Amino acid sequence: MANDEMNLNEILKIRREKLEQLKEMGRNPFEILKYDQTHHSKDIKGNFEEMEGKDVSIAGRIMSFRDMGKASFCDIQDRYGKIQVYIKQDELGEEEYKIFKSYDIGDIVGIKGFVFRTKRGEISVHAKQVILLCKSCLLYTSDAADDLLCVDLGGRRIIKKKKKKSHTIMYK
Repeated sequence: MANDEMNLNEILKIRREKLEQLKEMGRNPFEILKYDQTHHSKDIKGNFEEMEGKDVSIAGRIMSFRDMGKASFCDIQDRYGKIQVYIKQDELGEEEYKIFKSYDIGDIVGIKGFVFRTKRGEISVHAKQVILLCKSCLLYTSDAADDLLCVDLGGRRIIKKKKKKSHTIMYK
């Protein structure tokens, strides 16, 4: 148990350090109070034929990362489900891509890009822009995906109640 607590403390310390680095770069995610979201995951997946190639703006929590070097995939969870996002260094630029790769599972991001299907057939969004909307410095329990605790950081309150209700964040 003591080892788990030390690991948790180290994780929280690293996340807080990342937040401070972002603030020093003038990228305080807690200053962004509104993000204009045009579509949700179910809209894109349910209407792929109409949406393919169209620009969208989505937002949600990063649930997973898959790093491929100069390109990455991540899954974004919004209130209606998950959607895969493809992020390419050449598309974002080297500095922006490096910043994106510093984000953590649980961070809330806004993605602007276009809808496409990968070679493996997965409906995805090809990111042209990634914006950090909220840095996850939350206290995690053993089942982080289902059991986030409430925290009030920078005047913004983010809540996910244990196993019953989903998190609350303001998207437009």
